[in-house]
Amino acid sequence: MQEDALAEELDYIFNPRSIAVIGASTEPKKLGNRILNNLINRKYTGKLFPINPRDREIMGFQAYSKVVEVPETIDVAVIVVPASAVLQAMEECVKKGVRGAVIITSGFAETGVKVRELQERMAEVAHKGGLRFVGPNCEGIFNASANVDMTFAPKSPKKGGISFISQSGAIGANTMFRWGAERGVGFNVFCSSGNEADLSSADYLQYVGQDEDTRVVMMYVEGIKKGRLFFEVAKRTSQTKPIVLMKGGQTEAGSRAVSSHTGVLSGSSVIFDTVCRQTGIVKVDDVDELFDVSMTFETQPLPKGSNVGIVTGAGGGMGVVAVDACIKRELYVPVFSENTIAQLKASLPPYAPVNNPVDLTPPFDPARLVKCTEIVLQDEKIDSVISMGFGWRTDMVSVELAAVEEFLGLKKYGKPIVMVSVASKCEFETLRKLEAEGIPVFLTPGKASRAIAALVQYQKFKSKQKGYSETRL
Repeated sequence: MQEDALAEELDYIFNPRSIAVIGASTEPKKLGNRILNNLINRKYTGKLFPINPRDREIMGFQAYSKVVEVPETIDVAVIVVPASAVLQAMEECVKKGVRGAVIITSGFAETGVKVRELQERMAEVAHKGGLRFVGPNCEGIFNASANVDMTFAPKSPKKGGISFISQSGAIGANTMFRWGAERGVGFNVFCSSGNEADLSSADYLQYVGQDEDTRVVMMYVEGIKKGRLFFEVAKRTSQTKPIVLMKGGQTEAGSRAVSSHTGVLSGSSVIFDTVCRQTGIVKVDDVDELFDVSMTFETQPLPKGSNVGIVTGAGGGMGVVAVDACIKRELYVPVFSENTIAQLKASLPPYAPVNNPVDLTPPFDPARLVKCTEIVLQDEKIDSVISMGFGWRTDMVSVELAAVEEFLGLKKYGKPIVMVSVASKCEFETLRKLEAEGIPVFLTPGKASRAIAALVQYQKFKSKQKGYSETRL
């Protein structure tokens, strides 16, 4: 019953029928303008009510001086006024009967004791009035299914299967939305949780964990306010969908930075690591890894085991580096079956190494890369494949494009496939096409291997719930 009640409360925020923007503005540089503009550009179909004491019309919508003057019901209010005016705005929202709020404004608990008291007073007013809220000190929320973009991000993302909960706005929409646009990755729900004066990361995780359109949960947290709830929800969610998490404040200096950023205590890293292991959370250490691993979960099937096949058209040295990277991450690089070796020998020059890794040897031939990758995928010993070579030369783009179409067909084998290319995706249409069609592209073998290792880690967690015991080949 409590879960149902929370889902209903959050639905007013993430799937509202009407939105008031308190602090809406006609000035393009102001956040109140950018948030309203994002809602319009997203083609939000509900009702919009700009709140501004000076203007009677903003972006074609009738504006009101106060939220209590709006003659219709309001599901959620986005509050983007100075910190000193937020408490009054919250009191007016309660008086109006608004069900939820998203408080963008910063300058609360993260700045000191006196302002922390203001935040506590604001939360008290909201709780007494039955109003749940996000923030303060956040970048807003996004829900692709409802065409809701209550963020001030410069670019609204396309719809996808990743839902992202972040205590940092900068790591949130500003970074991940931009990377998603560059790499063809979409998002389903985004929540910048900020100081979490009311709703917490655990609450949002519970919400997206039950959401059918969420296939992967991405999280950036600095501290957990509802530890027991978080543990229970994370363990339950991991049974059906992966949670990829990065924690800020893992060092003493980082913990101090957390206190001044979102005003929370970061907690013990040792305890947090234990929580991740017990709940099946895939913990990562950097922002690019957070994105890469989440994208790989979104686009790739889970492997049956830890055995990786490596095919390199980018030189033998890259194959050696790939082997080392896999072994360091507790992946295995077994010798291929006799049948696979025979097929590879028939397809390559007699001097080409074929035992794993496969070195295609110069000159690079995109069609040969596709053929040898397929041969390796057919080996029953191999659970995942790292293929390297596309984006080799700018004068081969047209040839590569034809080969990419064939390469995409290799997804039929139902095994994870990732590409490594030292080239920039900005230079090569082939690489952009691969990612747009669901094949992750990484700049180094290390990045590719850590993404596959994350898939293996999560698969082991799920399998162990059923008495899993891995056999090494």
